[in-house]
Amino acid sequence: MRANENPGVGTGASEGLAGGLTTSNDNRYPLHIKISDAAEVFIEQLATDLMLGTCELSQLPPSLSAFYTFAWSSGRDTLEREVDRLQFECDRLWMWAFNPPPKINPNAKSHADLERIRGNSANADRIDAANAARFEQVDQ
Repeated sequence: MRANENPGVGTGASEGLAGGLTTSNDNRYPLHIKISDAAEVFIEQLATDLMLGTCELSQLPPSLSAFYTFAWSSGRDTLEREVDRLQFECDRLWMWAFNPPPKINPNAKSHADLERIRGNSANADRIDAANAARFEQVDQ
């Protein structure tokens, strides 16, 4: 028997590795693959222990490790766009809630006025002259 052959699949056998498989239309596997109740309980417990961290992936046999890795990758790939979208939305809402745009103070003092308050009248006069020159060029 070759490694990719499964006795009981497509041979008409009543019992095989997966417990009595029958196929149709050249499909290698039936609609619902059946395994023994003990195997089902054991695999489910392994999956739970992997999620809880009481069992490591390296402890599984290669076949179950490959199955688990494929399922995890498939689930991640399926949900990756949705997770990215929700992360972007989460970041956007956090920024909106905790970093509101600054409010403009209509009574804010100009740079020149602040220089006068600091006692630097000479610099304030230079700033006023520079601003006047800028605005005169715009008006002309």
